[in-house]
Amino acid sequence: MSELNTLCIKLGVNCFKDNEYQFLHEYCTAMKPLTAVLDILQGDCPYGTLLPKLEVLMQKTLAVKDALSRMTAGLPDAMVQVAETSHTSALKENTNARGKTYNRVETESTDTT
Repeated sequence: MSELNTLCIKLGVNCFKDNEYQFLHEYCTAMKPLTAVLDILQGDCPYGTLLPKLEVLMQKTLAVKDALSRMTAGLPDAMVQVAETSHTSALKENTNARGKTYNRVETESTDTT
């Protein structure tokens, strides 16, 4: 954080407060799984990799939830909800085919068979 404050002083702007720095750090932590998946999907990859990557994204996103404070604790749930809402039919078909469900309360997949 001292490097960031040094840069702010050189630029003549207000320095970050501790809670602002904590928010940025937690935001980056919560967004890291998403950025990794987007990086992979932007490359030359077959369409069939989308659903497995979404499943991994949801698992990893919910796994980091415990490490977040109240400031960013809702971010993983919101990201998973968007993924579920955007790809509901495909996820349901895949869930039925593989016999797995994702419980948003727990961070692991569970077998339903």
